Amino acid sequence: MKVTKLRKNVYFCWTIIFVLTAIAFFSPFALNKKAIIFGNGGDGIAQHYTALAYYGRYLRQVFSNIFTTHSFEIPMWDSSIGYGSDIITTLSYYVMGDPFSFLAVFCPERYTEYLYEFLIVLRIYFSGAFFIYYCKENEKDDYGSIIGALVYSFSAYTIFAPILHPYFATPMVWYPLILTGIDRIFKGKKPTTYIVAVALAALSNFYFFYMFVILIVMYALFRYFGTVRDKSVSGFFILSGKFMLYSLIACGCAAVLLLPTVYSMMGSTRIGVEHFQPLFYQVQYYKEFLGTFVTSTLNAYYSYMGYSVVALFCLCFLFMSKSGRRDWKIFFVIQTIMLLIPFAGIAFNGMTYATNRWIWAYAFCVAYICADMLPEVLSEFKGKKLFWCVGFVALYLVCMYALYRNGMNMKHRMALLFVVLMGVVLIVSASAVSGKSVVSKGNVLVFSRVILVILVALNVSVNAWLAYVPQYDNYLANFQDAGTAYDADYYDTPGYALKKEINPTKSDRYDTLDLWPDRLLLNSSLLTGTSGTSFYYSSANNGMISEFQKDMYLKYQFANQYFNLDGRRLLQRIMGIKYLVTPSGSSPLYGFSMKSSNGTYDILADENSQGKAYFYKSVIPEKEYKEYDVAKKQEALLQGAVLDEESGLVKCDPEYLNEEIPYSVELSEGIAFDGNQIEVYSENATMTLSFEGLENSETYLVFDDIDYEDFNYWYVTDSNGLIPRIKAFIWNHQNNGRVRASVIAAGNVRADSIDISSVRENYYAGRHEFLMNLGYSEGAQNIITITFPHPGKFRFSGMRVVCQPLGHLDDYSSALRMSGCDITDSGNVHNIKMASDGQGILCYTLPYSEGWSVTVDGKSCDVRKVDTMFLGVEISDKGDHDVLFKYETPYLKVGALISLISLICIIVVTKISLKKD
Repeated sequence: MKVTKLRKNVYFCWTIIFVLTAIAFFSPFALNKKAIIFGNGGDGIAQHYTALAYYGRYLRQVFSNIFTTHSFEIPMWDSSIGYGSDIITTLSYYVMGDPFSFLAVFCPERYTEYLYEFLIVLRIYFSGAFFIYYCKENEKDDYGSIIGALVYSFSAYTIFAPILHPYFATPMVWYPLILTGIDRIFKGKKPTTYIVAVALAALSNFYFFYMFVILIVMYALFRYFGTVRDKSVSGFFILSGKFMLYSLIACGCAAVLLLPTVYSMMGSTRIGVEHFQPLFYQVQYYKEFLGTFVTSTLNAYYSYMGYSVVALFCLCFLFMSKSGRRDWKIFFVIQTIMLLIPFAGIAFNGMTYATNRWIWAYAFCVAYICADMLPEVLSEFKGKKLFWCVGFVALYLVCMYALYRNGMNMKHRMALLFVVLMGVVLIVSASAVSGKSVVSKGNVLVFSRVILVILVALNVSVNAWLAYVPQYDNYLANFQDAGTAYDADYYDTPGYALKKEINPTKSDRYDTLDLWPDRLLLNSSLLTGTSGTSFYYSSANNGMISEFQKDMYLKYQFANQYFNLDGRRLLQRIMGIKYLVTPSGSSPLYGFSMKSSNGTYDILADENSQGKAYFYKSVIPEKEYKEYDVAKKQEALLQGAVLDEESGLVKCDPEYLNEEIPYSVELSEGIAFDGNQIEVYSENATMTLSFEGLENSETYLVFDDIDYEDFNYWYVTDSNGLIPRIKAFIWNHQNNGRVRASVIAAGNVRADSIDISSVRENYYAGRHEFLMNLGYSEGAQNIITITFPHPGKFRFSGMRVVCQPLGHLDDYSSALRMSGCDITDSGNVHNIKMASDGQGILCYTLPYSEGWSVTVDGKSCDVRKVDTMFLGVEISDKGDHDVLFKYETPYLKVGALISLISLICIIVVTKISLKKD
């Protein structure tokens, strides 16, 4: 094919090559009857699939509001997201603002599985297409651009990341466009490409946009010092000013989503938690680093490389090249060093824990080097360059095999095979260019190029096969069976069972028990439209929820996920729980009665619950409340409203029925206890607590300020020698990844468990207080057996046994219950019709946010934060009242106005650029 013809049809060629490669790449899913949806309760089915299905329904509702009812109302609040949450900011990390996800509006909900898979492949396709666009802007060979696109779009990052988190493919799409825009600005062309690309990146995902900001600065500086001739101080500041202006306009275009998202993220407890800051990765990470460059090894810290081995030849030629390209050599070396030090991963991850989720940018660098160098490799793979290149690749392979802990495996053998095959093709091609081939030069060149494309496509596909298929890494075992996603996320959930058997309204909140840790169930209420107590989205944005859970010692250690209320009856009343869903055949909790069962789930009702809205007649100052221990806090919340501001209401003097119970300790072998520290030397060592509990009570095991550290994670030496001290320093300053231990406690009635994270744990959330509910018993419980599955040190300020009598539970609820209370939940608007017998505080158990406003009988009032996380309003007189809570996403209107102004600015800037041209 002639070069001119290929240039005209390069995108057509890419489309054909991509389709064939994608079929080979993803065929293990079809052959094993698996959907490209990460299952087993993982992020794919629990978060991403649910979000996409919900988003399609959401968009259809928006268009129905506009074109059918002409109400022009945008849904902003949904009580089925956790305890209730902002729709826009919760889903901004996933679907809201992503142009590809907009296709969900056309997809019926039950067919979301197929759209989900299609969008994964579509994003990968456009990542390669825009990579080629970048190469064309930089006048690179079209054949090399296609090879580079294969390397970029089908690296190990694609094997693992986008099929687990579909939106992790999104930065691969926008990155080439952004860099193209930067290059066009340096060339004095219109800034439209840059502005649009940055705006799309900001709209699509705030998390990756943060990475883009760092990478944009890096690339702009790299190109400035590598390509710009006028490096005067004034020229630098003028160019910097232009970039600042264009970047601000782009961010302004995205402000309609970006501003509310940034605001909500500032309230997240995930921001500000102190994490361990290692200086080094584990030694094994460095040993396997070379091997992961060309294989699909599931490396730690998201360092997924796995490029086609053609990259080895191109990199070798890059560093042998004397004709410029110094800038790309430096760029490659800098980014490689960044992969070797945890601080870079920490910086790209918002200064939390080390993870190289920016690895797609490294893939772009490697792929561009392939696109740039391949014409030279094809024509000059001979003589000294052949000798040095073969020597470099051979040395690389020897080091890779020598350092890998398990010796040569199939991945290494296939890498060696493709090195040999591609080497032969390159030699044949170079021979044809030099005129030494016995066959027609043109035919040899065409043939060798076609064969090389096939080999690269096979190489990346084989990498995928070795990762996916059951005979090797069997990554497919983690994925949902084909055709089952909607059933698993809708029909098979407790929310659907409740909806089918009871058909509650959103004002009827339900809880679950003994269903976790199945994370698949955490967001199922989103699709069933029921109001529950579980949540699992990375964009957890209400810090007050996390603080409430910490105050209540709830056992969920992650700020972005919670499962239920652990069967604690006082908490269930505080949250206004009306229904409970448990596995079929479970013993009912105190105060619940059986309503229905579908064979999988039992549905129970609490007829004495005061509901989601109730009325306090007295208050507790928050400063005093914070001094209570956990048992007193949960009792106090059923007696008085906790307020953070002054109030003219009567002050509450709570009564407490809970008692701390003394106990004796008996230890098994392999465990030591000194009062404030437990040292576990053997797996599953046990500690038995004997005590005399209270009748008609829940029994708790409470840990105050507990920490865990594995014995293996601190290296101590008494030697004064230099080498031992260096060894100790390296060991104690390396990143040890997940550091977490479980504690299991079993009483006379039920068992409970907690996970305790060390500060070295990547997902450490700063939680050190836990309460384990061992169940309600009419008779007094008298024994707790604590099992420690993991060796290590557990330090704490207190380990207490507490009994909580439940005899007065209904009396508390009766005092809070309002006569004639009727709640209408319409999403953005919540109407509560109530009757009060005097002055007090109406508490509505939805999470507090500055987006709420309230009117009482048509008069605007102040929204009060009640019980540290709920909505409230002060009622000043006796009688019937009509209370209206309205929600609006904070800064959404301001963001929309900024976006409108910024769009006008784009038009102005474009016209100015056209006039200059």
